[in-house]
Amino acid sequence: MVTINGVLGNKVQLPCNIQSEDNDDLNMVLWYKEGAAEPIYRFDVRGRRQFSNADLWSSPKALGPRAFFITASDPAHLSIDRLQIKDEGIYWCRVDFKNSPTRNKKMNLTVIVPSSRPVILDGMKPVILNGNETYNEGSDVNLICEVRDGRPPPKLTWYLENTVIDESYHYNPESGLTVNRLSYPKVGRQHLKARLICESSNTNLVSPQIGLVILNVNLKPLVVQILTKEPRVSADKKYNVECRTSGSVPKVIITWWKANKQIKGKVENYTVENNQSLSTLSYVPNIDDDGKYLTCRAENPSIPESALEDKWRLDVQYEPVVTLKMGETLNPDDIKEGDDVYFECSVKANPKAYKLAWFKDGKELKNNATVGIVLSDYSLVLQRITRYSAGDYTCLAANSEGKSESNPVTLQIMYAPVCKEGRSAVVVGALKQETVSLVCSVESHPAPLTFHWTFNNSGELVEVPHSRYSHVPAAGTPSVAESLKEYQQFHGSRLNYTPATEMDYGTVACWAINQVGKQRAPCLFQVIAAGRPHALHNCSATEMSAPLDAEELIAKSGTGLIVRCLEGYNGGLPIDSYQLEVVGDEDGGPILFNKTVPGSPNEPAFEVAGLTTGRSYRLFLYAINAKGRSEPAILEPVTLKGVAMYTTGNTDASMLSPLLLGLAATATLLALAVAGILAALYRKHSNGRPGSPKHAPIVCEPPNAGATTPVHPQTKQAVDDIDPDIIPNEYERRPLTYTPIYKTPPQRRKKDRSTDEAISPEKRPIVQHGLDLPPDPMLSDCLPAPTINYPQNHVSQVKTYSNPPTMADFKQMAMDAYNQRNNQNVYYSLQRSGKGLSSMPQRPVSSSVSAQGKFHQPEVVTRSNRIQESCI
Repeated sequence: MVTINGVLGNKVQLPCNIQSEDNDDLNMVLWYKEGAAEPIYRFDVRGRRQFSNADLWSSPKALGPRAFFITASDPAHLSIDRLQIKDEGIYWCRVDFKNSPTRNKKMNLTVIVPSSRPVILDGMKPVILNGNETYNEGSDVNLICEVRDGRPPPKLTWYLENTVIDESYHYNPESGLTVNRLSYPKVGRQHLKARLICESSNTNLVSPQIGLVILNVNLKPLVVQILTKEPRVSADKKYNVECRTSGSVPKVIITWWKANKQIKGKVENYTVENNQSLSTLSYVPNIDDDGKYLTCRAENPSIPESALEDKWRLDVQYEPVVTLKMGETLNPDDIKEGDDVYFECSVKANPKAYKLAWFKDGKELKNNATVGIVLSDYSLVLQRITRYSAGDYTCLAANSEGKSESNPVTLQIMYAPVCKEGRSAVVVGALKQETVSLVCSVESHPAPLTFHWTFNNSGELVEVPHSRYSHVPAAGTPSVAESLKEYQQFHGSRLNYTPATEMDYGTVACWAINQVGKQRAPCLFQVIAAGRPHALHNCSATEMSAPLDAEELIAKSGTGLIVRCLEGYNGGLPIDSYQLEVVGDEDGGPILFNKTVPGSPNEPAFEVAGLTTGRSYRLFLYAINAKGRSEPAILEPVTLKGVAMYTTGNTDASMLSPLLLGLAATATLLALAVAGILAALYRKHSNGRPGSPKHAPIVCEPPNAGATTPVHPQTKQAVDDIDPDIIPNEYERRPLTYTPIYKTPPQRRKKDRSTDEAISPEKRPIVQHGLDLPPDPMLSDCLPAPTINYPQNHVSQVKTYSNPPTMADFKQMAMDAYNQRNNQNVYYSLQRSGKGLSSMPQRPVSSSVSAQGKFHQPEVVTRSNRIQESCI
């Protein structure tokens, strides 16, 4: 009995040896199956010479066309196609020979039913065969391989790639199910894309059935690193911080954190080669980041707790953060003069501050225990404070990153009212029946509750009724030096005051009272009779030449004047400013030059530049106070000589012969000397005749011009200065010559001015003054006036002084004039006597050439037929 296995649906061969031992001829081969009464297949070669001509027969009830006997093989065999289950059984073949005995051979045919393709399950979920199954790194793989049917029951084997990892399986006869459960622990990075195979086999006749799973493993990041870790950073400065990571599958997610708070919106992520990722953070640290950690976190979102971090401790350096506050034990609203106060400065800085300074209203404070300023570490102590200690206090700290100033803390000090600085004593000028507004400006904290006013004229003290004044803010606006807070502490009361009689001139005082106390010293207003200032006098003009280049000297000549005057009576009020107007003498029209200089203790002086040489000008000079502008002091005509213009066509000075230059200079000096002598003679003869039809012009000589006017050997005065009626002036080169003209009453003054206006510009006086006697008889700085005469058409007393008059004489004279001012029947003219003049100290005579032969800048002499008045 021979066992033969066949696979269902496949082909099987049943062997049968048809060769005889003695080479006998074959007649017929019959195939039988156990259980069948007759043959199932017949191969008959009787009467036929070749096997190919044999008679073939297959029982249709058994194998039918699926069977075919093959004689070409050794041994010959019965081939059964498309094997079926019913084909299974015991077969035998009977071989008949011609002479030899019949041969029989039995065989057992077993039909194997192969198993179906394995089914792989992940838990209860079937796995897609030949597909990817994703597992996280470190997790376990639990799979089930199942095969249904199969005869005999198949064998199930698990492979990892080509390695057997599990051969255990179980067959359930009831269900016909063969199962193999795989449990593979902790897949890792080496299992990425690895193949898991479940193989099912129950015969070697056919290939086994397999189920395939490809492992797709999610991998954790291996490395994360912040590449740019600065040892220290500066606050408010931008930094680009890079972080690199690798090893994650799939792509990693990089996030940035600061103190457990994620930073968003300033991150850019990039993918680079070799499974690496790069993230760049644009980061601006602030002060609060100092000491905190900046974290770069790389995480595979598919793997829980797969985050990998790198941390950077921030050392943020920044400018000091300075906070100032007043001492906790102090009440800022209840600080008075004499108290002690202190401030505390809190400084937060990295690196540590190396300097701490204190300031009051922007000015630095230094440690000075004498004045009560004590600096101690981070505290400022002010001892025995005064109202001047009020203001805004700050502290400043500096380190290597910079310096910072604290918030200002305002120190307000309560004190009794005091007069505003510069307002404790004010002179107010007023005419009779003129109303002036007196503003009593005081400084206090808190604001004054009440004001009261008094008036004192040396005869009585009068309280001013409350109805006559009002409580108003101080007039004006804060100056540049005053802060707004300081200005807001100024308060005031306004009194409109109108003097009606002489007894209404005197001292007006005001006091203020607040909750601290009463003002100690009142604010005083000295109300005096005042008006416009008197005209300037003794005005002189000196030529001022500016050096020019040689080329410019050929084309033009320009020069200027320095004008100086003496101030007259100020009208009872301080002089605010002086004004100069320059008008062309030939046109008499528009003002060519206008200049204003502020009032000062010095004599008024002007500089006029850019005037044209050889042209005549008229100069009008004014003094200005709060009541208005004075009458003009006039200088006319003023003609500048300057430097003669070169007319030669050759501009190269080096080509002129030295001899010719010397001759030209000599001729020029001779011409100037002759002109000076002629001018002196002319002035000598013309000054003796009153009412000369034409004034001598004012000629400004150029620098270094020769002096031609002779000087008297005894008096040291110019020879042509023979008029005894002029008060000498030390500022002039030669004294002025005037014909006395007396001041008229107001009615005649108007007429005189109209008469003067009718005079031609050539005949108009150079200096014109009006003598308005001041209401205050106390005068000073008066020029000596040895003799006092009266006009011919008036009868009055005459006082003659043999010696220079004293100050008492002038005061008495001024008092007499003041008492008779309204009657207008006494007029004064001042003349000098020979003795008084000779006894007066002589001032040096200014000349073009001094005694030592040194050149000086020439002065302009002002001349007029009108009287040169003294300051009274």
